[in-house]
Amino acid sequence: MNNTGRTIAKNATVLMVSQLISWALSLVLTIYLPRYLGAEGIGKYQLAASIWAVASIGITFGMETFLIKEVARDPERCNEFLTSTILLRLMLYTLGFIIVNIYVRSVGYPALTVQVINIMGWGTLLGLFSGVFVSIFQAFERMEYYSVTDIISKFVGTVITIAALFSGFKLVQIAWVSVFTSFLSILIQVYGLSRLQKYRFVFRPDQFGWILKSSASYLLVSGFLVAYNQIDVIIISILINETQIGWYSAARRLYGTFLFIPSILVTAVFPAFSRLFKNDPNELHRLLARSLKILLLVGVPIGLGISAIADPLIVLLFGRDFANGGPVLAMMGVSLIATHLNGILGKYFIATDRQAVWTWAMGLAAVLTIPLDLILIPWCQKQFGVGAIGGGLSFIVTEGFQAVFGLIMLPKGFLGWKSIWFGGKVFISGMAMVCAAWLLRGYFIAIPILAGAITYLGLIVLFKVISQEEWIFIKDLGTRIFLRFRRFFPHPTPAKVQ
Repeated sequence: MNNTGRTIAKNATVLMVSQLISWALSLVLTIYLPRYLGAEGIGKYQLAASIWAVASIGITFGMETFLIKEVARDPERCNEFLTSTILLRLMLYTLGFIIVNIYVRSVGYPALTVQVINIMGWGTLLGLFSGVFVSIFQAFERMEYYSVTDIISKFVGTVITIAALFSGFKLVQIAWVSVFTSFLSILIQVYGLSRLQKYRFVFRPDQFGWILKSSASYLLVSGFLVAYNQIDVIIISILINETQIGWYSAARRLYGTFLFIPSILVTAVFPAFSRLFKNDPNELHRLLARSLKILLLVGVPIGLGISAIADPLIVLLFGRDFANGGPVLAMMGVSLIATHLNGILGKYFIATDRQAVWTWAMGLAAVLTIPLDLILIPWCQKQFGVGAIGGGLSFIVTEGFQAVFGLIMLPKGFLGWKSIWFGGKVFISGMAMVCAAWLLRGYFIAIPILAGAITYLGLIVLFKVISQEEWIFIKDLGTRIFLRFRRFFPHPTPAKVQ
């Protein structure tokens, strides 16, 4: 393996290990925060995070991608790019802070909500600075610094947050914990950068305009992505109330924890996509087909399974205060199937220099979600008394749209009747799984889960959904991932017997 290949393999392994640990820590907070803050409290917390995420679109201005490319090409100019980017973000943040405060006061959010928004604004500022360091580490291809920072800060933040919750601390104190966690990340990253190179302040105000102009081309993609993921929360806050944001947020957080598997697969195959596009396009399409099949095989039982047990699962994890979040989670379970496919489709178009296709898909989805929310949220509030269900329905439409759009834009002849029949057998197995789980819904939640899993796996084998060649591919992929983890955690060498 050449140096480039070794670097990619190392970074992929580091990121997978980091993601596994981060996923576990995030899952702990996903369960504990809603339980202790309640639906209204977690609604205020999520609203503050969403508002600042939207505001950060203009503050970051697409500078991460610009910074990675420029520093990778010219490492000697790292200090001047780092200084200029931090100063630009500070100036843009000041403007963003003013705009956010004008907005929250014009909408009329309660005083406690405004207080939490302002506190989390300080955390956002630190997070924006942290993003600059992450881009530098990516440019130097030293992702271990980012991973260590992410793990330490999340671990400390999780421990402090849970300790604060058990001590009876409330929403405001929890918001300050997020600020502290961001500050800790900055300290670790500054130390990490000092290990790579000596930092010195280089003031180049003449660069500001050029950096903004060069970054503007990347602003659109990041803006679409953030707006698409956060606009539901803001619309619910305007049309309904913060308690329903809490129901929606709990479901959305739980939904996010089930994206771990596609994230690992995408991380593992993306470098191969890029390499095969240049060297072996036919093998690239075979790899894409296998990846899509694996994600469909995994996504259908997870997505439909979540939908089948959404109500008892929400109550079990978060308590009866979040019972109305069950239907929201059921909607998101359905959308999870499309989300599994979208991750790999997006990477395929990027690897084949057709990123404009996915930019269009994301842009149209982001634009479409606003009228959908404005129509579906009030309608669901009137019909079911839970407007947040409308956000889940909107998510099904937009995620499904991206998946269909991406599949249509694949090379002609890629999707044939054989692929359609494969998908049909998987969905038939998934629906049978839902029926089995539904018939046993009155029992403890583990019973319908087990019955559904046995039903799904049994039908997959009965229908011969997975060919021998695909079994070999799955086994090989699992072996490669396992070996990478073993290399990342080497066993100690036994002492020699004298």
